[in-house]
Amino acid sequence: MIFEGWVKEKEKGRIFLVSEGEAHGKNCSGCGLCPSEPRGKWITLPDAFRIKTGDRIKLTLPVTPALSFLALLAPLASAIAGALLASLLLPGEGWTVLGALVFFTGSFFPLHLLNEGIRKKIKVEILDEGRHHETGH
Repeated sequence: MIFEGWVKEKEKGRIFLVSEGEAHGKNCSGCGLCPSEPRGKWITLPDAFRIKTGDRIKLTLPVTPALSFLALLAPLASAIAGALLASLLLPGEGWTVLGALVFFTGSFFPLHLLNEGIRKKIKVEILDEGRHHETGH
């Protein structure tokens, strides 16, 4: 997955990235002078990247749509598996719900590890270095 745009804000390892044409079409230069609020994405990055507000960057994430889809399905599949396992081993609806909750909650640990691995593989290319720094935009 590739994101390209202007860094509008930066705070504590997160950047607000606005694509060039997202708010105002192809003529948008990302200068920040327009009164309208730009639409963009908050992206969490490791602190090792030397990105400044106003930089035009290209982020390359090692994520495929299939991996994103599987990450969404993992908690649901885990909850179903936990409910089935609990209903087979222990009688009663309470145990079934508890099994679903335990497996659902437990499914987030591998997703957290996967997310950390993906963040370590992010590639950042600074395309245009901070032309807005002098004016404060």
